[in-house]
Amino acid sequence: MILKSKYNSKIKILITGGYGFVGSHIFNFLKKKNYKIYRHSSKIHDLSNVKIFKNILIRCQPDVIVHLAARTVPAIRTKKENQLQYQNTTLPTINLVNSLKYCYKLKKIIFFGTIEEYGLAKLPFSERQKLKPVSSYGLAKVKALQYVKKKIKNNNKINYVWLRPSLIFGKNDNKKRFLGSLLNSLYCNKKIKVSLDYQIRDFLYVNDLCRLIELLIIKKNIKINGNVLNITSENWINLNYIFSYFSKKIQKKFKKLIINVPSKKYLDYYSSGDLFKLYFKKFKFTKFKLALSQTFKNSH
Repeated sequence: MILKSKYNSKIKILITGGYGFVGSHIFNFLKKKNYKIYRHSSKIHDLSNVKIFKNILIRCQPDVIVHLAARTVPAIRTKKENQLQYQNTTLPTINLVNSLKYCYKLKKIIFFGTIEEYGLAKLPFSERQKLKPVSSYGLAKVKALQYVKKKIKNNNKINYVWLRPSLIFGKNDNKKRFLGSLLNSLYCNKKIKVSLDYQIRDFLYVNDLCRLIELLIIKKNIKINGNVLNITSENWINLNYIFSYFSKKIQKKFKKLIINVPSKKYLDYYSSGDLFKLYFKKFKFTKFKLALSQTFKNSH
């Protein structure tokens, strides 16, 4: 049963990138809770244009902004991709910050970073580490964060947090991502090439992320303003053993569909959740096997 509140309906939330995988989940979750939601579509509004961004903020006058708008293309670093990332990831964040003076009721901004900001940093990644990004996406997010810290530092009226979530998965997952491609292969009964090496990844169930976003919206006493926060359940899954989390029936089907292509690089990506546990001691993540089972069930 979903409880709706009159208090919720008074909170206006703007979600940039609200039609993507994560944005759609957050939108649907908060909509059911009776929040008043505005969401931006990158196909209609180009947030690299500061005038367009300013007009959106003037029209919406949000209490909270969930800033997801970005070009989420991982693990690539080329000159062309650097330019695309600046245009679609860094610049929208810069434009948001420069347009805040037009938001008269804004109280909070929830920025989304990426685990790729860490790059070649020591494992497990922690918020206090020196960043060593290797991908264009990671670099673009680091530049955006630097701008945010510089410009919002002395703004006492606006609280913000920079989230670095682990690899997010769930219903309608991105088919280009590891788990999304596997689930799509099963659903469509199509063969797929993947790298099943001994690489460790850190998976985050999108439903858990949605619950956390609501906590960040409604809680007033969480002293995390201006902080970077890793969002991780610390499940630290080895890709080579990912199939052990599926039922035996599904494992047999996978053997016929999966073509293992060894990776040339062995890069592990997993974060520490120590700071998160400090601020959210009572928050419970869904067990990975259960989350995976629910995702597979809901994908049919």
